Amino acid sequence: MYATSKRNNTSTGFTLLELLVVVAILAIIGGGLLVAYDQVDDRAAEGAAAHTLAVLDKAVRTYTATERQAPNGLDSLIATDSADVQGSPEKVAVLPSKLLGSKTLLVALTQGQLDSLIGAGMTDLRFVDSAGNDPANPAPGTGATATLGINDADGNAATVGALLDIDIPHRIFETPRPGSNRNRGRGFSHTLAVGDPVLQWNPSRSGGSGNYDNTKLGADKDDVLLIFGLGNDASIIGAGRGRTQIPSAPVFGKGRRYEYGRYLLVYNIGPLGLEFGTARLQTVLNTHGDFIDEMLAEHGGQKQ
Repeated sequence: MYATSKRNNTSTGFTLLELLVVVAILAIIGGGLLVAYDQVDDRAAEGAAAHTLAVLDKAVRTYTATERQAPNGLDSLIATDSADVQGSPEKVAVLPSKLLGSKTLLVALTQGQLDSLIGAGMTDLRFVDSAGNDPANPAPGTGATATLGINDADGNAATVGALLDIDIPHRIFETPRPGSNRNRGRGFSHTLAVGDPVLQWNPSRSGGSGNYDNTKLGADKDDVLLIFGLGNDASIIGAGRGRTQIPSAPVFGKGRRYEYGRYLLVYNIGPLGLEFGTARLQTVLNTHGDFIDEMLAEHGGQKQ
């Protein structure tokens, strides 16, 4: 007689949630490659980026549900004095002109807003040292350097070249690279406190009292929407850290050589003075501040 084997009912495979994350990650990588290698056609870049935007939104929401916290260590999009974060904040000069202009406001965190971010698990942001944020000093092309107020990754004093000659602008928020003649990261991590600078989506950029720019992102007109960049130091980024991580932060390829090109996470913390207990993801934008329907309209030729 043949022995009858028992079926092992113990599952060693992936859960449906984990498989969805893998699909999202592959879609992000694929979309990023399309953007990187199809620069000749702006419509193709917009279409690929819109695809990346959609799957990135799903990936961040899946991460938040799985890890029970929002991604931490995001890019603040702000430069400031490393010794006094609240002293002289300014927008990072390599942001695209739309973000440097009227699309965003530089504001200070209230206690309620801070509590809302902490409730979501967002305790730390990355800032750029303001000593390396002046486009004219040192002057581009001269080879001159600026000394930062932060140390490089080896703990030594950090010097960088001209901001507009930066090697990899998407990594401006990372710790300065060690060695001489380096011109890359200018970033440092900071634990958030009341009064710290953050970047807010301008709810009424279009004028009037209806706060249209809030409502077009699906938020109420009085909601405070804070914007952060999804850089490589965010907790959601990093192959091998866990099954819900994205291997690397995707880049929106439609921009000038020295522009910061990370995608933007928009968090809704509720109306001023009536903040939510936990900040929630409102939407994901490209670096120019466009949401998915805008990008699809540009891709299809409807929006000029």
